[in-house]
Amino acid sequence: IGAFVQQGLFNELVIYISPKLFGNSAIDVVSLPELKNIDSANQMRFTNVRAVGSDLRLTLVPNGG
Repeated sequence: IGAFVQQGLFNELVIYISPKLFGNSAIDVVSLPELKNIDSANQMRFTNVRAVGSDLRLTLVPNGG
């Protein structure tokens, strides 16, 4: 997934966030290279945010997409 995000090869991301803490042994969902500065971050915008039970479902698109 990280390579697709890094190269901008996606139209939309749907991310679920659960109110659980896993610690440092958790597996990364998206592996991206370290940012050198905030301006090099992938700019996204929310198109939908909704609760699904106790979780959040976030729908994001590239900023300008």
